[in-house]
Amino acid sequence: MRAVHKIAAAVAVLALVAAGCSGDDNDSKPDADGDSGEPVEVEIADLTLAAALTPFDSCDALLGWIKAEAGARVGPYGLGGSNYYYGNDVMVTEDALEAAPREEAFAGSEGDASSGLAATGGDEDGSSFSGTNVQVEGVDEPDIVKTNGTRIVTVARGELQLVDATVDPPVVLDSLALDDEWSYGSQLLLSGDRVLVLGQGSFRAMPVDAASSFVAPGLSGSTITEVSIAGDELNVVDEVTVEGGYISARMIGDVVRIVLHADPQQRLGFVYPSTEASPAEDRSTAVNRDVIDDSTIEDWLPHWSRGDEDQGVAVDCAATHQPQNFSGFGLLSVLTVDLSDGLAAGLESRNATAIMASGETVYASANNLYVATQEYVDWENLSSTEQRTVNQDYGTAIHRFDITDPSRAAYDVSGRVDGYLLNQFSMDESDDILRVATTKGSPWSGTEGETSESQVVTLTKSDGALTRIGEVGDLGRGETIHSVRFVGDTAYVVTFRQTDPLYTVDLSDPAAPRVVGELKILGYSAYLHPVAEGYLLGVGQDATEEGRTQGTQVALFDVRDPAAPTRVAVATIPNGSSEAEWDHHAFLWWPETGLSVIPVSSYNEGTSEQAAVGFTVDVDAGTVAELGRITHPVLGEDGTVAPSGETGLPVPDGTSIDEPTASAPPDSYVYTPPITRSFVIGDQLWTLSEAGLMRSDVATLAAGPFVAFAG
Repeated sequence: MRAVHKIAAAVAVLALVAAGCSGDDNDSKPDADGDSGEPVEVEIADLTLAAALTPFDSCDALLGWIKAEAGARVGPYGLGGSNYYYGNDVMVTEDALEAAPREEAFAGSEGDASSGLAATGGDEDGSSFSGTNVQVEGVDEPDIVKTNGTRIVTVARGELQLVDATVDPPVVLDSLALDDEWSYGSQLLLSGDRVLVLGQGSFRAMPVDAASSFVAPGLSGSTITEVSIAGDELNVVDEVTVEGGYISARMIGDVVRIVLHADPQQRLGFVYPSTEASPAEDRSTAVNRDVIDDSTIEDWLPHWSRGDEDQGVAVDCAATHQPQNFSGFGLLSVLTVDLSDGLAAGLESRNATAIMASGETVYASANNLYVATQEYVDWENLSSTEQRTVNQDYGTAIHRFDITDPSRAAYDVSGRVDGYLLNQFSMDESDDILRVATTKGSPWSGTEGETSESQVVTLTKSDGALTRIGEVGDLGRGETIHSVRFVGDTAYVVTFRQTDPLYTVDLSDPAAPRVVGELKILGYSAYLHPVAEGYLLGVGQDATEEGRTQGTQVALFDVRDPAAPTRVAVATIPNGSSEAEWDHHAFLWWPETGLSVIPVSSYNEGTSEQAAVGFTVDVDAGTVAELGRITHPVLGEDGTVAPSGETGLPVPDGTSIDEPTASAPPDSYVYTPPITRSFVIGDQLWTLSEAGLMRSDVATLAAGPFVAFAG
C-alpha cells in the first residue's frame, strides 16, 4: 500500500490500493497491473487536521529537510520528472556522463552544439472620487489604474502614464517607459505621492554564484518598482527583482503585503539522459543526486536583486515554515513593504514570511491574509485509476497570515476544504470565522454528469488549525459555481450548466449553515455586487434553455426575503461579453447617482463595438436601464486621434480586429482598443483604454475631451 501526501498543513492522507502499480503518465494506457480504466476499490483514511506549520529553527534544519525530501524524489529527469520544461535541465549523453566528472560535463553547456550538450529553455482637493472596486472596504487591491482625485496613474502602451485630472482638457504630465519583460500585466498601488508597480513574473536571468558550473538561463522573477509622482513627474525611486512569480497584493494604509511563489530549485543544474536506456537513466539519477547533495541553503531560498547585483535571499530560514506533509519544493512568501518608509526598507529588513507550499488565490480582511492553493499530489507516482480517485477527493489548502503587525505578516494557521475555489470571492471572513464556497472535485475533472455539487463551509481556528465547524452542500447538482458573494450573514452562490440557480445561504449560525432560498432563471451572473440593502446587481451572460450563452446580461436581484429571491429587472446586450465577468476591477458602481458602468465587447452582423456601457439602477422602481455608451477614438500611428478610416494602434498578437476600412489599404486594419476601466472624479466619468482616457458627464455620459497616451 502506497501513502500519498496530499497537502502541507491541513493534511488528508489518501491511502491507495496500489500493490504492483507503477506511475502512468498516459491515462489511456493500461497500467502494469492491468488497469483498464475501470473503477477499483480505494480505501480513504479519515481526514485529520494537523497542527499549524512550524518554523525551521535553523538554516541547517531547513537544508536537511529539503535534502531528505529531494533525495527521496530525485530521478533521471531531476525533481518532478519534467523540470527541464522550465529551462533548468541539460540533456547529457551517457558517454559524457561516464567520461567526465560533473564539473567538466557542464562546462560550456549554454547551448554549444560542439560540446555534445543541448541547453533547454529560463483626494487631495476634497472632491469625491471612486477608487478601485475591491472586495473588502479598507483593503486596497492592485489594478492597472489608480487615482487620488487630482492625478491619474495607469499602465498603457508599455508605459506608466501620469495624467492631470484637474485641467480642461486633461493632459499627460509625464510618462515612463517600462521594461518590456514586465510591463504587460503590471499592476499598481498608490499611497500619497508613491506608486508601487508590481510586474508579473517573467523568465529572466537572476544573479547567482559565478562559481557555479551551470546557471539556469531563466529563473522566474517579479519586478517591483517604487515611483514618485511628486512635482507632476514620474521618477523611479527604487527597483528590485524578487525571485518568484507575483500572485497578488493587498494594501491597508501605507502597508503592502506582496504574495509571491518561487521555485528556486530551478537554479539547480539537473541533467536528463539523452536516451531511456537504464544505464543512462541510472547515471543521470546519480548526477542529479549529487546536485542535491552539493546544494546549499542559498540554492533553495528565493533571492532578490537590484539591477545586476544579487542582494541575497529574500526570506530568512527562521521565517520559513515546515509542512506537516510534503507539499513540493516551491516557496510561498509574503513580503511586507511600508510605502511610507519606501521599498528598500521593506526588502532589506527581510521581514518576509514563507511556507514550503504553493499559492494561487489571495483574500484579505483587515486582520488576516489568506492564501489558497490546490493541494499537492504526487501525480507521477499514481496510476490513472488512482488519479481519477484523487480527482474525486480533491481539496484546497488554505493558509492564514496575521497582518495586524504593520512590520510583517506572521504565519498563523492552515486548513483544508473539499473541492476547488472559483476566485477570491469564494472566501470571506466574519468575526474570525472563515466562510468558503467550493465546487467538489478537481478544477479539471469537469462536472461528470450529475456527480458534481458545490458547498459552503465555515472554519475557525481550533487546536492549531483552521477547523471545519459547519457546512451545507448539494448546491447545483451537476453544475459548477460561477459567482459568489458574502454579504453579512448571507452567502449568495450562483451555479450554472443550463440554468442559473441563485442560492441564498444563511450563515447566522456558523455551525449550521443552511440554504434558505433558490431562484432558477436562464443565464448566469459571473459577478455579484451589493447595490443597496437587500439588492444585488449581477453581471454575466444571458442564455437559452439549453445553456447556450447569448450576450451580456445585467440583472437586479431583490434578496430582501432570503427565502424568496427574485430577479426584478434585466438588461441585455446581444452577442456581448464584459471583462467585469472575470475581473471585478472592471466594474463600477457609483451609488450617488445609481450608475453602473461595465466594459462591453459586442459583435453583430460582421461589425464590432468596444464600449463602456452605463446603466441606471433604480431599486425603488425595480429597474435597470441602459443610459448610454462611451467609445474611444481610433489613434493614428503618431498617437493622435486619427481621421475616420485611418489605421489605428498596432494590433496586439491574438487580438480580434475589424475589417479594413474603405479608405485604407487591404493590408491595413483599424484596431480600436477595448475600454477596460471606468471611475468617477467629482461629476465626471472617466473611461480608460490602451489608447487614452476620456472624460464624460457622469449624469448623461455625454462625451468630453479625450487625452491620448504617450508611447
